[in-house]
Amino acid sequence: MPADSLIPVLDLDQPAMKSVREAVEAGHEAFYRELLAYYRSRADDIWFPPPPKDVNFHDEVADQAVAKQIHIRGEVIDTSPVYDWQAAPAGDLESTCHLAWQRFLVNLADAWWHTGREEYAEEALRALEDFVTRAAPVEYDLVNYWQIKRSGWRELEVSVRLAESWPAALSKLVRYEHLSPRLWAWIIWSVYQHAEYLLRHRCFVANHAFTNASALVTAGLVWPEFKRAQTWVEAGRKFLGEAFDEEYFADGFCKEMAMCYHGAALGCYTSLMPLLAYKQREDLLPPEMPRKLHNAVRARLKTLKPDKTVGYFNDSWASVAGLREQAEMFDDPELLYVATDGRSGTRPGFTSVFLPDSRWVTMRTGWDRDAWHLIFDAGPVGIAHQNHNALSLEVYAYGKTLLTNNGPFRYSTSPEADWHRWSRYFREQARANNTLTLHGQTQLLRDADGQMVIHPRFDYARGIFTGYTKAADVTHVRQILFVKGRYWLVRDLVRGDGGQQPEVYWHLRPGPHSFAPESGSFASNNEPGPNVAVVMAPSPALHLEVVEGREEPIDGWFAPGFVEKYPAPVLIASRTGELPLSFETLIQPAAAQAPVAAVRRLTQTEATVVIEIETDAAVALAIFQDPVADHGQMA
Repeated sequence: MPADSLIPVLDLDQPAMKSVREAVEAGHEAFYRELLAYYRSRADDIWFPPPPKDVNFHDEVADQAVAKQIHIRGEVIDTSPVYDWQAAPAGDLESTCHLAWQRFLVNLADAWWHTGREEYAEEALRALEDFVTRAAPVEYDLVNYWQIKRSGWRELEVSVRLAESWPAALSKLVRYEHLSPRLWAWIIWSVYQHAEYLLRHRCFVANHAFTNASALVTAGLVWPEFKRAQTWVEAGRKFLGEAFDEEYFADGFCKEMAMCYHGAALGCYTSLMPLLAYKQREDLLPPEMPRKLHNAVRARLKTLKPDKTVGYFNDSWASVAGLREQAEMFDDPELLYVATDGRSGTRPGFTSVFLPDSRWVTMRTGWDRDAWHLIFDAGPVGIAHQNHNALSLEVYAYGKTLLTNNGPFRYSTSPEADWHRWSRYFREQARANNTLTLHGQTQLLRDADGQMVIHPRFDYARGIFTGYTKAADVTHVRQILFVKGRYWLVRDLVRGDGGQQPEVYWHLRPGPHSFAPESGSFASNNEPGPNVAVVMAPSPALHLEVVEGREEPIDGWFAPGFVEKYPAPVLIASRTGELPLSFETLIQPAAAQAPVAAVRRLTQTEATVVIEIETDAAVALAIFQDPVADHGQMA
């Protein structure tokens, strides 16, 4: 037991620790007893006070954890007979990381607190003892990053234990009458190891950096008995105060450009703020920080789909959390309206939005669940989580996402896994998204650019992206016209020199569908609905095919989360010829059966194309002008 290591790092001169200081001379066992007694005396101050006991409390996750069956990312890790902190189901090191977060300890501690059943506390303490005595810190080696992920000592896992699972669990378990004083001292020593490790190996960019900094502040406030506590607080406070403007655009969106990681980084602040208030240390954040955080909260509000999910861009998953808490924290009636499905608050006074720095385009008809919504990425490639999805879009209507990018699936940092090529498809291939690529190529990781015009009856947006793996100078121009409540019309123009084979991809969710190549129509056939029709304008040498569940090359798949993938239909439209080349696509949702529509080119000049749209028993015309025209002849 590291008593000789723990004693020097504690600030035993604090008046409240007098009994602990005096016990040192009496030997290790006396020191352990007094240390535990001291922490029990301030149990309510370690973390937030526990809630009133609920005699009807039941948590299936806690019951499964007692049986050493730990649910991680949709998979079950059997940790019997002893915990394997390097277990990697399906060869996925992300599962190892999630196990190392030890969030199941909170379930066990809560179950013991409410029910008094000792098996919950005993299992939590067994897991803690196993980890703090067997899983020693592993120093960082970015060359072998996968080994750090397997070890349980990546800085992210250290942060989650330090700032989330451990204080929430330990503030209850310290009250357990059969807790061993020796084990408690081991745990406190491990807390110190965690904080010092994080100070050495913390990240300074993207969501990990915010998580690390927040954890350091939390560690110093929750465990002030350490001599280094204020060093931890100061290191975390300094980053949180100074890095926000470097990591967030002025429009409020995180430079990571991943919608869920925007929320994750933001959550490092909004979850810390209640602790700062409880500890009476709101002074640790600059006075202007609440305004900046609220701006970031509003940026997420502006991109949300009507069902309160976000798009699959740059490793994002669909679900978001904390909307109501943030609405109340920032007294935002519009966010409260969205968070409560209109039961409280005020309906937002805007619909379509353009974020000028991150260049997210949101086209919407309203805020009810059946509203129409399109999200379009015309912005920077981002940092950290970077997928090849420039100028991709998703379409939602009548309560469902109808055109989708292909989802996150598993991260590609598990090189030994047999599914590694699937991860590379979902993350590295532009064709896994609703965008354009060149045959046999993918996008380079470069920024796009974009603009938007918002009008009461229509929206117009354009995005420009340049660079493919074998054609670094080829440019994709995507123009989107939204006739509100009727349809979207998308023009994809490919500009450059020489011959190419551009391909546009349109992905449906898994389900029944129809395809009529002679009319260029591709539609979902969900019963009873909603559905969407995707109709391509005929053009010379246009080739259309629908693929579902192809494995070589991989095409036609959808991953709603990180561990599952399903066959899903994708329309692939391609042309071969001398650039420039273009595609025109009508996207029309319907509450029930997908509509019958037609799109035709009427005239085309060097820089302009006139499109006829026939749908809803009406005919309309749309004119697209090449925004970067050099008067070259377009095929």
